[in-house]
Amino acid sequence: MTNFGPSLFRDFPLSGREKMELQFRAEAFNAFNHADFPIPVQNPSRSNFGVVAATQRRARQFQLGLKSIF
Repeated sequence: MTNFGPSLFRDFPLSGREKMELQFRAEAFNAFNHADFPIPVQNPSRSNFGVVAATQRRARQFQLGLKSIF
């Protein structure tokens, strides 16, 4: 399964003597929140035999940022 992580960037010029910009960023990690499941517990003597206890991929995350460029 693939991991979809889109991002958007936008530069806003600022007035002044020097060339200055403000950059806005919006990023998403695992945007569709797909999970990858590991192999279930395979030891029949364990009480959790056959149980999938975790996922191998992080949950959906969003990140916003503001950057000053001069």
